[in-house]
Amino acid sequence: MKHRPIWPFVFALLAGACSGGEDGGASTGADGLSAELMNSAEQLAQDPRSQMSTAGIDQNAIGAFLDEFLPNEQVDLDTLGFDLGDPEAPIQILEFSDFGCGYCRQFHLETFPTLIEEYVDAGKVKWKYVPMLLGIFPNAVEAAQVGECVGKQGLFLEVSDALFQRQSDWKGAGGDPMPVLMEIVEEAGGDRAAAEACVAENRHASRVASGTAFFANSGGRGTPTFFVTGFQQPIPGAVPLDLFRTVLDTVWASYSRAVEAGTIPPAGN
Repeated sequence: MKHRPIWPFVFALLAGACSGGEDGGASTGADGLSAELMNSAEQLAQDPRSQMSTAGIDQNAIGAFLDEFLPNEQVDLDTLGFDLGDPEAPIQILEFSDFGCGYCRQFHLETFPTLIEEYVDAGKVKWKYVPMLLGIFPNAVEAAQVGECVGKQGLFLEVSDALFQRQSDWKGAGGDPMPVLMEIVEEAGGDRAAAEACVAENRHASRVASGTAFFANSGGRGTPTFFVTGFQQPIPGAVPLDLFRTVLDTVWASYSRAVEAGTIPPAGN
């Protein structure tokens, strides 16, 4: 499927992204990912550690975490993160995001709810959110694990929203962010005792480490980063709502024309 090449236009107007040294506010099915990401994913599946790059990742800060929890065996990207929307939606988006990133917070509080309503709930987009670590934000390891643990309780949207809403609280909590994070779990409607045990036992730490490794090998340079059906390069940054609509409407129009012309079957067929 060919799409109108608007990537240069997107790149020229992008908002900021969090990257190493900055504290601000930049993708599951195989068919939905760019060729570049799939190549990286295949390499990472063969050897998760040797294929990691340092782009955008402060590995000194999170090296011990990755050393302890990054699996040595093959990891399937489809098993990571949290999926939203119709699995057969024709547009698929993979997002890598760090809960400590201010630009991720901006995107998720200002733009994401509208995209969920207009595209995900409408059956046009399947969205995969993969939590990961840039290694530059205080207490982000604990926050990512809370996101995973409460997400596994079926409350990922609720807990991610709460983590972003109270980002400054848990980032500024000093050496023990867990009391604040457990308040957030309760605010999201999660089971506090279960989440506490989950984090203490590092039950999903390998998922966070794997998401971080995939991001490092994907070509992403900061967070949030989005991989969108039809684009051969990642889209980084807190993309403004109107611009993200332009991207998705362009891909949707191209898909619709192809279905009408009979060159591809409708999604789900």
